[in-house]
Amino acid sequence: MISLPRPRRAAIAAVAVFMGLELGYAIWAGFIATGRFGPRVGFGPDSVVYLTAARAPVWSHRFLAGPGPFGFLLLAKVSARNLRAIVIAQTIVAVGAWSLLATTVTSVLRSPAARWLALVSILGLGVSPMVLQWNAFITTESVSISLLCVVIALGLRLVVRGTRRDLVWFVAGSAAFAFTRDTNALVIGVIALVGFATAIRPAARVRGLVVGVTGLALALGATSLANAADPPRWYWPVGETVSIRLLADPGARAYLVKHGFPLDAQTRDLPQRYIYIVEDVVRGRAYAPMRAWLRADGRRVYLNFLLSHPGYTLRRPFDDRGRFFDPGVDVYGIVYRVQPRGVFGLLGGLATPTGVPGIELWALAVALALGWCVARGRRRSLAACIALVLVLAVAGFYAAWHGDALEADRHALTSAVQLRLALWIGVAFVLDLLLARSGASAVGVPREAELDREEHQGHPSDEAERDRVAADPNP
Repeated sequence: MISLPRPRRAAIAAVAVFMGLELGYAIWAGFIATGRFGPRVGFGPDSVVYLTAARAPVWSHRFLAGPGPFGFLLLAKVSARNLRAIVIAQTIVAVGAWSLLATTVTSVLRSPAARWLALVSILGLGVSPMVLQWNAFITTESVSISLLCVVIALGLRLVVRGTRRDLVWFVAGSAAFAFTRDTNALVIGVIALVGFATAIRPAARVRGLVVGVTGLALALGATSLANAADPPRWYWPVGETVSIRLLADPGARAYLVKHGFPLDAQTRDLPQRYIYIVEDVVRGRAYAPMRAWLRADGRRVYLNFLLSHPGYTLRRPFDDRGRFFDPGVDVYGIVYRVQPRGVFGLLGGLATPTGVPGIELWALAVALALGWCVARGRRRSLAACIALVLVLAVAGFYAAWHGDALEADRHALTSAVQLRLALWIGVAFVLDLLLARSGASAVGVPREAELDREEHQGHPSDEAERDRVAADPNP
């Protein structure tokens, strides 16, 4: 299904330039620039935890239910926990993932202009500093973003073609994505619900049930491994969120106290002091009652608070939406001296425009356009798929925001990249529809022909008709 816009040589050159920039940055960070650990990489406290856990055998409890997600630990294990090898491995995965997504999107579009827009914008986003710098970090961000691209590409293939092979690949990609970050597992769980919903249609019943059952199993499996860690991977994120956010809100603080939180002179000042006394909170005797409450009741009380206070749950991330529309992650590259500059900054400025109001208007316009396409039946399945990517980006941001109060920009990065991918793909899709209809009118094709509803490469969008033809080999 991979297809490039014409002229093909120019498109191949664009992909080659993208690969060269990705690999060139990896070689610079891993072998040319020097840093504290030899190669110039982002190496923080989480990096130490991940590499230590990666020492354990792959099928051991310590590895599967480790302090970090299974996906990154596996990459670190395969790379022999060597920092240079991890940077190169993450870059190779990124090159393949972004190239797969870009070429898949061009394959489902028809007009040359829309196909070129999709190719250039997606590859440009892939080499923007906001994304590229994470290939040089020993964290989960790079792998998570790459697998996001893979899942979107495989999802588009499943919607457009719907073959058994596409279904198998989508399930495999979803598994890799779910076991890379804990919030990713929640996104896969939502996709499972969407799969069950689509199974209502007879033509999509098998695919919907497979996506629903496997997605639910993946979400529950990943969550179970996170809960089996010691301490559970939700333990300190909940503790940080309670300490920094909820105790600073009078209503939330009263709710916590009502449900057993040990409010005293030590915990009362946590919103202002937490980041300065982390060691005392983690090990100090004065905070032992709070740690006991967190382990016994913390997650249950926090989830109940979010469910019983929908105003807080919905409003607070919306008020902090700047982290979603324009995340401040450049500071990480600056601090660790790995921020891509020069041509990367130029491409990033074009592919990742900044400014919250402008991106909000962009997102609103794309959402309305996709909604109109779904309502009017303009390649409805594909439009709905792109709209789902956009909706899941918002859901992922809400999950990341409520999941941890510290480093919210970094934790929401995968969702922020997903938002930009949905917007660029949505713009290319709408442009493709407009140009296709304009071209059809220019040659006198009747409007009722609805050629824009046909699937790319001769695949009809009418799933019932496709299933009927597949069931009857001799029509």
